Amino acid sequence: MQKELLEQCLAEGMSLDAIGKRVGKHESTVSYWLKKHGLTAGGSEAHAPNAKVDPQRLEELVDQGASIQEMGDEFGAGRSTIRYWLRKLGLETERSIRLRETRAACREGVQRAYFRCRKHGHTAFYARPEGGFRCGRCSSEAVSKRRRSVKRKLVEGGWGTMRPVRIRWPSGGLAVPPLGSVQQVFPRGRGRAQSRNRPKPR
Repeated sequence: MQKELLEQCLAEGMSLDAIGKRVGKHESTVSYWLKKHGLTAGGSEAHAPNAKVDPQRLEELVDQGASIQEMGDEFGAGRSTIRYWLRKLGLETERSIRLRETRAACREGVQRAYFRCRKHGHTAFYARPEGGFRCGRCSSEAVSKRRRSVKRKLVEGGWGTMRPVRIRWPSGGLAVPPLGSVQQVFPRGRGRAQSRNRPKPR
């Protein structure tokens, strides 16, 4: 069963039994598909569109860049109801538009494109290695925030300050061993072989 059909039935306030009669399925089958699509069974007020969603106010929220969750909170309705009215009025949320445009840019192999960011407005977005796009200004701010956080932790941990170290030298100066008193140390198994291969002084 298609999710769009179920959302439309729920938005009309239909119960499981009513949906089952419309699609010719048992209500248990309808309940299974509702759970699979992450929808709530009909009969609740959240899915009744009448007198709950004002189309004019919904258009204003779309122009303001509100999300589906924010629209649902505004009208006290579920997400399926908001999606139903968006499709009915031919409206798209800011996120839906950005997703559609970014998918098209990914198919074309574009590395930089201009979309609308909720924080910075219309600005440049850059392709991410794992797929999709991200606002360039949001990315720069995230890097700067991360660097400040790391620097603060280093300073709090004592790594951000350098303490002077005082070295006391012996009064008689540095003791230098006499020439020839230092023996050369070879790795184990090589010292004797090398000493035997050395030419003897004449």
